[in-house]
Amino acid sequence: MQLAVLTIKKTITLFALVGPVTMIPVFLSAVDGFESNEKRRFARALGFSVTVALLVAAFLGTSFLSFMGISIGAMQIGGGIIVLLLAIAMVMGKETSFKGSAPPADGDNGHEASIVPLAIPLLAGPAAFSYVMGNSTLKQEWDFVHVVVPIIIVGLSCW
Repeated sequence: MQLAVLTIKKTITLFALVGPVTMIPVFLSAVDGFESNEKRRFARALGFSVTVALLVAAFLGTSFLSFMGISIGAMQIGGGIIVLLLAIAMVMGKETSFKGSAPPADGDNGHEASIVPLAIPLLAGPAAFSYVMGNSTLKQEWDFVHVVVPIIIVGLSCW
């Protein structure tokens, strides 16, 4: 019971940090002019990219940061500064928009625009990376459930 409750809490927190619902207008702007099957492929690539990015951050992120000499606290401060700058831009009324590339040509899968900037850093950004890296210290056998299950659920919600 405690395992399920803790996993649900971590899923809700990660869902709030990633914010897939708030990205719907950006997604619609990015796929404007795409056909419905192209929109589905774009959304699938977006969800997959978010899931993979968060899983990589969860399992390799702390090792990479320590290799680079960056602490989790510094990562959290950097993420907070980015959020602050975005908030100031919103308050000042500066228009920030993302327009995806043209619909993919024949032979092109069109998924590149879904990875940057939509998947990384808008959905899987510094706050989400810091959160999954902070929760990824595996101390017991079933601790990975608290890390992997929320990431997969949030990744599916981005799809």
